[in-house]
Amino acid sequence: MGPEREWPRRFSELMERAGRDLDASRVVTSLVRASARISQRVEEATADTGVTRPQFFVLMELASTPGGSLALHEISAGLGVTPASASWLCDRMEKSGLLTRTREESDARVLRIELTRKGWSALGKVAPLVFQAEKEFLSPLPRSKFKTLAGLLRQLTG
Repeated sequence: MGPEREWPRRFSELMERAGRDLDASRVVTSLVRASARISQRVEEATADTGVTRPQFFVLMELASTPGGSLALHEISAGLGVTPASASWLCDRMEKSGLLTRTREESDARVLRIELTRKGWSALGKVAPLVFQAEKEFLSPLPRSKFKTLAGLLRQLTG
């Protein structure tokens, strides 16, 4: 028996030994694909704006915060990235004039991040494009399912 003919049996045995839950695998595969597709759509929406997808999410984190400023560690946590990645991203954004970073007076270790006028303006231009991409991505689903889906995903992401 050649390797091609053994493959289905070998694969099936391997999956069984590995304890694969096919339903769980299908859910995870769908989540990975969905994440890749929405990331691609947001990248396409922001492509000609001068604001990258990660920068858009930083702008949104800051703009949606009462007072309009966050500590760097709060941005890191909100985006689900390492503090080093958040710092690098904010450094680039500060250099392009989208935000400012200042040391907190009470604790010099804490960097406060705040949107500039240019940041607000950039967000005003890019947000409608991203929100349209979100709507198009979700268009196959009935709107009545949005809250259910969001709730399920929050359970997975915390």
